[in-house]
Amino acid sequence: MHWNRLNQVSFLKKIDSTVYWLANNFMLPKEEKDPFHLLPAYDEFIISYKNRRAVLTMDNHNKAISSNGIFYPTIVKEGQAVGTWKRTVKNDRVIPEVELYDGKKVSKKKLIEKAALRFSSFLSKKLELIYKN
Repeated sequence: MHWNRLNQVSFLKKIDSTVYWLANNFMLPKEEKDPFHLLPAYDEFIISYKNRRAVLTMDNHNKAISSNGIFYPTIVKEGQAVGTWKRTVKNDRVIPEVELYDGKKVSKKKLIEKAALRFSSFLSKKLELIYKN
């Protein structure tokens, strides 16, 4: 990046002692119509950063990443990791098993189901969604 482009960047947010910068023309969407996303293991959203505190709390770090560096498939809600999931494929159906970090069932089950439906549609399989907790 050229030094003369530094004026095109503005301060966005500070989390703990880390400062995050974005371009001046960056805009957050007013409201995301699909706030939940089922990300595969090793997705760039989490794996690309050495410091993952902006998307993953330290309390949940060991639930998303094993002690030997295995990344689990993650459920993301509005940019924050909120759980993990795994899938089983049987004949004509896919069975995502969802486990949320807070141990509670999300009040917006329909939105998690919508994310799971996008996944099952991608695989051309029927959906059978299971909540583990």
